[in-house]
Amino acid sequence: KDEQDLMLNGVSLLDHEERSCGPDGVIGWTMASKIPIRNKAGLVIGLIGVSRDITEFKQALEGLVAAKESAEQANNLKDYFIANLSHEIRTPLNAIIGFSELLKEEVEEVMPEISERYFPIIKTSSDRLVRTIDMILSLSRLQSGLYVTNPVTLDLDSIIRNLVAEYSLQAKNKNLELTYENTLGEVVLETDEYCVIHSIANVLDNAIKYTYHGFVSLRLYQDKPARIKLDIQDTGVGIKEEYRKRLFEPFSQEDVSFTRKYEGIGLGLSITRKMLDAIGAKINVASTKDIGTTFTLEFPVSVLTQAIAPVQKEIKQP
Repeated sequence: KDEQDLMLNGVSLLDHEERSCGPDGVIGWTMASKIPIRNKAGLVIGLIGVSRDITEFKQALEGLVAAKESAEQANNLKDYFIANLSHEIRTPLNAIIGFSELLKEEVEEVMPEISERYFPIIKTSSDRLVRTIDMILSLSRLQSGLYVTNPVTLDLDSIIRNLVAEYSLQAKNKNLELTYENTLGEVVLETDEYCVIHSIANVLDNAIKYTYHGFVSLRLYQDKPARIKLDIQDTGVGIKEEYRKRLFEPFSQEDVSFTRKYEGIGLGLSITRKMLDAIGAKINVASTKDIGTTFTLEFPVSVLTQAIAPVQKEIKQP
């Protein structure tokens, strides 16, 4: 039929895929190109064609499509499994935390030394497990596209101040100087509150965790019109240059040995980048091993609604 149409219409047929049957009766695939031959009067008097066997290519392509569908099904199953597993863990964990608090009140009256020694361990361990579950759930929602941003009006300065106050005890326990400098005054953003707060908190938590002496500082400033930046600088262990390529990959850690010093499963920075991507913000890093690290969070003009006259504001947590 293709040849008949070509003879009647005189339109070339290029790279046309069609089923074919070989001498052995096996059905395969052929790619053909057919061009009309015309006489001096322009009438089609014949055709010339070239074809090649693409059976192996089509089989490989079908295999890739099947593998892609299988991978997507496995990924959806993984997301479903993670969400349900996290729920199944968190529900009894909340009960454990709640009843341990009640038990602590009873034990404090009769065995204060036992209470002081063991209940902080329960609290620290349960908080760590809750953070891990929250991170796994957050990553699952971000990767599956289930997280929908909810833009609201935010005071960025107040958010940072509250986080500095929240982490001040953690810094004090390590004899670190925690400071915050705002060179802009009030900065109002129209963006997702959850993404902003947790992105800053994840980076700040890492800065304190990986710093043994010196300081952790936050600085809010504007180096370009309508682009707000927040530097979170520390004098911690730093990051090896070769590891920085994998810094924002899920579950990646610079030290993967069983004797590593730091807790965590390597999700914080991966989640941070995905959250910032979701609101059109960026994160950059500069680091020198054994000297320190600076993470820079950039908020674009699209989420900036107001930045009043520059005012020097600084908070120091001894």
